[in-house]
Amino acid sequence: MMVVASSNDFILLFCAFELASFATYALAGFEKQNPKSLEGAMKYFMMGAVSSALMLFGISFVYGATGTTSIPMIAENVSLLAENPIGLVAVVLLIAGFGFKMALVPFHMWAPDTYQGSPSVVSSLLAAGSKKMGFVAAFRVFILALAALQPDWQFAFTILAVVTMTFGNVVAVSQTSVKRMLAYSSLAQAGYIAMAFVVMTPMALTGGIFYTLAHAFMKGGAFIAAGAVVWMITTQRTGDLQVPDHLDNFRGLGKRMPLVALCMTVFVFALAGIPLTSGFMAKLVLFSSAIQAGMTWLAVIAILNSALSLFYYARLVRYMYFLPPEGKKIGLPFPYAAALLLATAGVFAMGFWPEPFLQWAMEAAKVLI
Repeated sequence: MMVVASSNDFILLFCAFELASFATYALAGFEKQNPKSLEGAMKYFMMGAVSSALMLFGISFVYGATGTTSIPMIAENVSLLAENPIGLVAVVLLIAGFGFKMALVPFHMWAPDTYQGSPSVVSSLLAAGSKKMGFVAAFRVFILALAALQPDWQFAFTILAVVTMTFGNVVAVSQTSVKRMLAYSSLAQAGYIAMAFVVMTPMALTGGIFYTLAHAFMKGGAFIAAGAVVWMITTQRTGDLQVPDHLDNFRGLGKRMPLVALCMTVFVFALAGIPLTSGFMAKLVLFSSAIQAGMTWLAVIAILNSALSLFYYARLVRYMYFLPPEGKKIGLPFPYAAALLLATAGVFAMGFWPEPFLQWAMEAAKVLI
């Protein structure tokens, strides 16, 4: 993933993508006795293979038009791509390939089953690491290498962003599996981050990069918290063992596992954009950039989607604190506690003291523009 983030050549970028993907395919199916884990891993693998083929096909068109795979050299000779009809085909293929990595609708089919079936710590890695790898690479490829084709991919990302955030939030409302609900919520968050490609101002890119980091803490921590509940249910053998992350298993979690319930509350409220959290600051910067760029309609859609997400987040908090527990209090293993506290610290640090993080994001945005 670090190689992907630092790649300046399409071939190196593709090879690094595949190395990271092979590892996550195996991790997703790590619970070999769990049919859902194997199903999620197989869907992830099949969709990953298709997306890799599309991405490589798009790269081949870029190479055919420019004669190079170096991203800086393509950026210098981007007129060759803009003047060639093959450039539009390359954009379509690259959007499809990166859309899978970023889990944008309609390239999201793998995400809900993979996030739900994978071991919870693997789901956390996929949400906090793998998806961010896709966004970092997409920022470099589309904004640097394909700048001359901006009107084409900008229009496509406008549609993808609106559809993704709306679809993710609407479907998440009806979910009874918490990990699946977080998966669809993650789609919605990807839609918010994709707004940076639409607005394309320094402030928007700063907000998109800041949101990418903030989302890693929020969503990664939320999956770890869900994993702690799955661990509790399977070890105690109480509740719904067929779906250990079922919403009913979170009943009274505030009394059974107080630290997990408290951290989960912080994470979901941050995802909803409640003030004094990283999610609020990220949405404030990103949504404000859309308004300043004259895209008030896009900001309104995003704000309405955030309001909708608060419904299913608040429902989870209600289960944890306002419904009676169905079991006794249980101690939390140190690794879970350490991971939860670290993620919570990141959420509050970026919410209370966002200046250094925004400065880093701003410096990264300047490199892109």
